Amino acid sequence: MRALRHRFASCRGDRARRTSGGARYYLFVSAGDDGAEGCDDQDNETVATGPLSVSLLASTPFTVAVGGTQFNENGNDSKYWTNTPPISETAISYIPENVWNQSCLSSACGSRAGISAASGGISSGNTASGGTFAGFPKPAWQSGFGDTHRDVPDVSLTAAGHDPYILCLEGSCQPNSQGELYIYLVYGTSASAPSFAGIMALVDQQMQNTNPIQGLRQGQADYVLYRLATAQQANTSLNGLCNASGTSTPPNNACVFNDVTVGNNAVPGEINYGLANADYQAGGGYDMASGLGSVNVANLVNQWNTVTFNPTTTSLLLNNATSISITHGQSASVNISVSPNSGTGAPSGDVSLLAHTNVPPYGGNSVGFFTLSNTSAVVSSTNQLTGGGGGPYSVTAHYAGDATYAPSDSSEVIVTVAPEPSSTTLSVLTFDAKGNQSNFSGGPFGSFVYLRADVAGKSGFGIPTGSVTFLDNTSPIVGASSLTLNSEGNTASPNGILTFDAGTHAISASYSGDTSFNPGTSSPPISFTIQPGFFAAVSSGQVTITAPGASGSTSVNVSSSTGFTGTIVLACSGLPAGASCQFSPSSIKATAALATTSSTVTGTTTAAAARLSLSPQHVYFAYWMPELGLFFSVLLLRAPKGRRVRGVFLCLMLCLLVSVPGCGGGSSNSTPPAPPPVVSTPAGSYNVFCHRAERLGYVQHRVCARRAIAIARRIAGGTGLNETQSSSGVRFTRGIIH
Repeated sequence: MRALRHRFASCRGDRARRTSGGARYYLFVSAGDDGAEGCDDQDNETVATGPLSVSLLASTPFTVAVGGTQFNENGNDSKYWTNTPPISETAISYIPENVWNQSCLSSACGSRAGISAASGGISSGNTASGGTFAGFPKPAWQSGFGDTHRDVPDVSLTAAGHDPYILCLEGSCQPNSQGELYIYLVYGTSASAPSFAGIMALVDQQMQNTNPIQGLRQGQADYVLYRLATAQQANTSLNGLCNASGTSTPPNNACVFNDVTVGNNAVPGEINYGLANADYQAGGGYDMASGLGSVNVANLVNQWNTVTFNPTTTSLLLNNATSISITHGQSASVNISVSPNSGTGAPSGDVSLLAHTNVPPYGGNSVGFFTLSNTSAVVSSTNQLTGGGGGPYSVTAHYAGDATYAPSDSSEVIVTVAPEPSSTTLSVLTFDAKGNQSNFSGGPFGSFVYLRADVAGKSGFGIPTGSVTFLDNTSPIVGASSLTLNSEGNTASPNGILTFDAGTHAISASYSGDTSFNPGTSSPPISFTIQPGFFAAVSSGQVTITAPGASGSTSVNVSSSTGFTGTIVLACSGLPAGASCQFSPSSIKATAALATTSSTVTGTTTAAAARLSLSPQHVYFAYWMPELGLFFSVLLLRAPKGRRVRGVFLCLMLCLLVSVPGCGGGSSNSTPPAPPPVVSTPAGSYNVFCHRAERLGYVQHRVCARRAIAIARRIAGGTGLNETQSSSGVRFTRGIIH
């Protein structure tokens, strides 16, 4: 079963996806969390200023748009929930549902004001605001519901922060040593959409059990959803009995859809916000606030197969044959026809080519998408047939069906696809201190070198997969071998390379090939020269000092190249008052051979000394000094004869995070004598910088790696931690349970 969930709460003009209809996927899309204001940013705006606009992706006829509802206990929580052990809180009855809308003006809610509501509305495009997109026309399966355009949402499930979904992530619900566990509360239509995809998995399971011939994939689910809704509306015995918002009587057990009749998705800034005539209001039957409503899952699953369509037959020819052999990227003609098994009607809709290859991803993978003509036929071509893992594979045509006619699949066409030639393009790059990219032609030992390879086929169709190995004079480069190509057909050395030794290097890139593309190597090699020298790198950017006057340490790795000789003396500079550092060893001798030597650097602080008269009534808290930066310099002694030294030191940044607790002050009725002055390390934040120096003949090179250091803060006196995060979609709240 292939149920895809996507969140798209924006008015951007992205390409509409046709996955669900052609390849028998279900594409469930969150309708959005900002009412009909898809062009407004609910994370930064409390009043909508843009035009009415719903999610583009949710509006396509190829997706199921999922909106949101909100539980309405109407102040009678005990009627619907129980807290009887062992489970702390359990629903004991159907809970009335209204349209999810927790939007609020600042005049009423202060800092809690904002835009927060289930999205819905007419996908009528942006012509009213000067655009050129006229919107999507009404799909056949939505005919008779609403206006002449595609309307959203189709269905709804609970999405409010008032009744969120509870998640356990990465073992968070396993009690820790203090007996605490963490739960994550998730809400928004980005939570209701995957929940509905889970319901469709149950439908698939039921259909597989009752109708194995049809298989697991049902196609665009809206064809069945709206037919079931029409049948429910026509069932006079259920008139008025499927109201999801009634607080006295729950929906009848025979209802498939629980009709949400109370609420709207209007948000601050819209015309008539807060009034009964604001867009969009809930009501009986389909509405643009909640769609068809929420669902009775058991009834939906059990009644799915009660919707029937007229059977069809689909036929397929490739290159006018039922068996072909081509090279990857070569065009193959496609002829598809769909006909009803009885009668003279003309099926409409979409057809896709499905390749059943012998390599991952297995199964029917779409290699072509077409729309039937008014004669229910396709006359076209495709360049998307992929390699089959060294042997032939089958291709079928799948007709997705329409409001009248059932889906069907053609007989197999046997296809053999040979791989095509590939080309590999190599780039050898570097970056300056501002991040500007340029081609690398040479530099000192320790220069930052970034290798990239782009692989493409001769035909220009398809994206190569597989891996690339970078070679230096035909030998694989350590850390740059068997790097997997990304979805755009390129790869690169993950962190750059600093360790090219002194001398000339000839770099090439070797592509492994895959079932559609032959192996290949970039040509000609790209050469550059590295000058002898040395560089240093800090192994750890954080040191914690546990008490005033204590010390902490890390290590510095000093690498020297072939052909470089001399003694490198390590020393500190730029330290704050009362701090010192020592290196062990304090000097490193370069012997003209490629080598890396580690030196331990220890930073020491000085404790403040003061006479304090303490009182039992006073409580003293320890505060943390957030950051202490230390410099160290590199002094090169005994340079080879004939070479003058310019710039005798290289100042390298040692990004050390030093935490030093200090003491709060006290008071007493008597004045103690003043203590002798002590130069202590002051708490505070110290800015450090990278410097670069050169000396004649050799270039001392330092790559300054920037670190984002998150400083942990100790919270005293609290028994728990709550944090709320907002991303473009699902909202998370993390809470601790004792």
